[in-house]
Amino acid sequence: MLQEGIFYQQGSTPGKHWGLLFIRVKSDANAEEIYKALNPLWSILQKLKTGAINDLPTITLPTPPSGLQVTIGYGKNIFARTGIKKKLPGEITQANFRPPLATGGGKVLLASGLSYAETITKNPATEDIALQFISDSELLTYRCYMESYKFIAGEKDNELFPFELVKFYSGFQREDRRSWIDFHDGISNLKSGDERLDAIRIKENNTEGEQWTIGGTFLAFMRIEVNIDTWIKLDRITQELLVGRDKLSGCPLENIVNNRPVTVSKCPFAGTASIIDQASNGEYPNKDFFETPKTSDALVLTSHVQRANHHREPISHRDSLRIFRQGYEFFEVSDNNPKVKIGLNFVSFQDTPERLIRILTQDTWLGGVNFGGSDNNQTIDNSILKIWGAGIYILPPANDMNKIPGYELFEG
Repeated sequence: MLQEGIFYQQGSTPGKHWGLLFIRVKSDANAEEIYKALNPLWSILQKLKTGAINDLPTITLPTPPSGLQVTIGYGKNIFARTGIKKKLPGEITQANFRPPLATGGGKVLLASGLSYAETITKNPATEDIALQFISDSELLTYRCYMESYKFIAGEKDNELFPFELVKFYSGFQREDRRSWIDFHDGISNLKSGDERLDAIRIKENNTEGEQWTIGGTFLAFMRIEVNIDTWIKLDRITQELLVGRDKLSGCPLENIVNNRPVTVSKCPFAGTASIIDQASNGEYPNKDFFETPKTSDALVLTSHVQRANHHREPISHRDSLRIFRQGYEFFEVSDNNPKVKIGLNFVSFQDTPERLIRILTQDTWLGGVNFGGSDNNQTIDNSILKIWGAGIYILPPANDMNKIPGYELFEG
């Protein structure tokens, strides 16, 4: 079964606050040393769910109603450590992000329009271990990082201790269900329940040595900054054509008439102004338009929402290229230019990272475009998005033995 922190079930809702911590394992550490350090760290994080921390042994701290969920993933580097019992899954070998150029920047994938920020010379998201924290409490999410830091920093004089912290990213959900470019975001995600599970869960397979991954999933992560200075200079029509939705209502575009985008018929439903408006009974009258419909309009087909989903079935098959996205926004203020850094912590789950890699690289999908628009006209689009970190991790299934997911890597 899938680990906690992956909200595919009907009726389940992610907490409002999120964090992702990357841990590097020293190159000379073996599997036994890694496991010996990982077990107490995992225990510290589990205790936080009940409000217990080591430095306050007689105190129970308040915890939010939705609690804390902790998810662990393993990057390709850990499989090269001495004594690791499992081979690197072939799916990661065949689909992974490129490193930045030594001088900074460079394409995330050769055939993709996404590039690293110009100042990035090392990708901070390709480490041995990734820990995801989700909670309704911002404090609890940050406490996960703080307690991890205290545990690891407390061992700084121990030459045999195998861990070092590399990077921590945080994010939050928005109540308006929009992104920083002011358009509705995430509403065309896979339906909860079986539809999501079909795209997420690693299926039964005959690949020798990879049976331990069945029931797990792959996490793909990108820290995506939006160049808001470029975006706000675009007029509304240009923005809508790049996105593929009406900016105010969120309704998907169907065609272009007299150089103006036209939304699909009967959206929004009478009595509603936005695609996410609810009726008095809690239903969404416009829910049939959450998923962008097929269109034959060539210009609309180049929009972001149409490029990202070609409506292939069945969803369970990798060729559908459907993924389950569970992202969180970020917001950073600086005294230097640019004064604000905003964007999305893109987190997706899929039974194979091939789904995402192909979305990002194939022609007619996102391919060589940065966000949306025509392949032949990327003057505006090329500078909208840039990447600050990108990585892929295997998330082994949970177990009923009270062991860390992925214990098979360390136990013979």
